[in-house]
Amino acid sequence: LLRAWAWGVSRIIDYLVTDPLIDGKKLIVTGASRTGKSAMVAAAFDERLAMGAPVVTGGGGIGAHRFAGPRRSET
Repeated sequence: LLRAWAWGVSRIIDYLVTDPLIDGKKLIVTGASRTGKSAMVAAAFDERLAMGAPVVTGGGGIGAHRFAGPRRSET
């Protein structure tokens, strides 16, 4: 799923680089939680992106903000 969202970012970039008002060498993608992870995937696979800058990546490798549930896991 993350790669599919990253593919969507690449399609948006396809358009943005054709717009003369946009500097195609300074494109940055960002997101929060799952879309933050897909921002990193997009930056890894599309060299037109200057950077992938996730705001928050959630619990995968980084501690989650809040825990709930019977075993103190994310709901």
